[in-house]
Amino acid sequence: MPATFVRTVRCSKDFVRDARFENVHHQRFSFRPGPWPKDPAYKEFGQYNITQFKDRVEVFSSPWLVGVLGWTVDEVKAVVEEVKKDTRNPDLHIQFDL
Repeated sequence: MPATFVRTVRCSKDFVRDARFENVHHQRFSFRPGPWPKDPAYKEFGQYNITQFKDRVEVFSSPWLVGVLGWTVDEVKAVVEEVKKDTRNPDLHIQFDL
């Protein structure tokens, strides 16, 4: 993951305060996309989210892997297929922080 993205997520509260918003509260949530949560609402949200992730993983990976690391398009496609396969593995749970 690009360092600028990680820095942006960690500093988002400061960005909002710098824009002169007051009384800013920052709360971090972790969730696992996919059908894993027991709560029906979280399960539905997770299924939508994992579908979006699988639809876009190649789009947000390709610029970095091809443009920065010099991978070929075929190499990226192969890795993306493995990632998509891993999203269906019940022993692996992706976790995102929001």
